[in-house]
Amino acid sequence: MHFDLTPEQQALRHAARDFMRRECPPEVIHRAIAEGRHSATLWRRMAELGWLGVAIDERYGGKSIGFFGNDAQKEFFLPRITD
Repeated sequence: MHFDLTPEQQALRHAARDFMRRECPPEVIHRAIAEGRHSATLWRRMAELGWLGVAIDERYGGKSIGFFGNDAQKEFFLPRITD
């Protein structure tokens, strides 16, 4: 199996790391955990960047950049993850 990230996935990973360092310091995480909910502001910023649909297949309105692999990998892993 091939587990290397594509250039597009690597760019997303880099952008996400930068975003989280800048926009989501530890106190934001601690507050979200303490309140039992996410930050609406942070969620909106991620939506503006188009990140909310990256793992959803394009057939269903997502961006489908392949984080879940090919169809055989999806059939094998996803049922185990969601159980």
